[in-house]
Parts: sequence; C-alpha cells; structure tokens
Amino acid sequence: MNGTQMEESKPNLNEYIKNMSSLIKENKQKQDQEAQDFFESLSQDDQIKVFYHVCRTIWLGELMERRTYRGVLYDMFKFGPETYCVGMDCGFFDIHNELFTAYSIDESLDDVLQYLNIELDKDKLNKCRHIMRYGYDKKREPTV
Repeated sequence: MNGTQMEESKPNLNEYIKNMSSLIKENKQKQDQEAQDFFESLSQDDQIKVFYHVCRTIWLGELMERRTYRGVLYDMFKFGPETYCVGMDCGFFDIHNELFTAYSIDESLDDVLQYLNIELDKDKLNKCRHIMRYGYDKKREPTV
C-alpha cells in the first residue's frame, strides 16, 4: 500500500467525531423521552411520591450531609457506576457542582471574616455571598 492509498483508507477523524456526537445527542433525546413517558404513565399520586423521594434524597445528600456526586448516586440512591453518566445527562452533576461551589464560596467568606474578626449582620452577609457568587455590578446593589 502506497502513501496515497493509506491516506484514502484512513478514517476521517472529524467525520467520526461528528457521527459520535450525533449518536450521543440522539441517545440523550431518546433517554429524555423515555423518562418523560414513564413519569407521565404514573398516576399523579405516584408522580408526587417520586418527586418527593428524589428531591428529599438530593436535599439530604447535598445539603444536609454534603456528600460527593458519587456519594449521592451510590450511597443515597443505592445506584451503581452505570448511573454516573445518567446523572450528568439529566443535569444532576451540574446541580451538584453549583451547590458545591456555593458552599465553597460561603465557607471561604466565613473564614476570611472570622480571620479578620469582622461581624456582619445577616443582610450584609447575604449581600457579600451574592457578590462572591455572581460578581458585583457597580450600577446596582446586589439583591438577595
């Protein structure tokens, strides 16, 4: 096989990536639709129970016990590693990271204020947290 033949037989990496991206997108859309169809097939009472259970489990794992992403999936929900990507696809990973970031900011701010021996009332503390999370807009006061 000469150089030209090798070039012609070499798979086009861009085309391969494009095809894989398309397959992943299609699979996610299918998964979204199957989950929605399943949820809608439940009675409203069962939908409320599922909603309650999922929200409470996330609340316990994320806010009360401050577990890792895997800790919530594996320990709280009792799922296995096969759910890691499912949690990413449905947005749970993003929720976890947003909460973790907020906690880190709050803890860092609390540490700085304690180190500097600064006490703030609740309103000013909440405004500082808002600025730390979202930045400061000089045109307006942060609202909380």
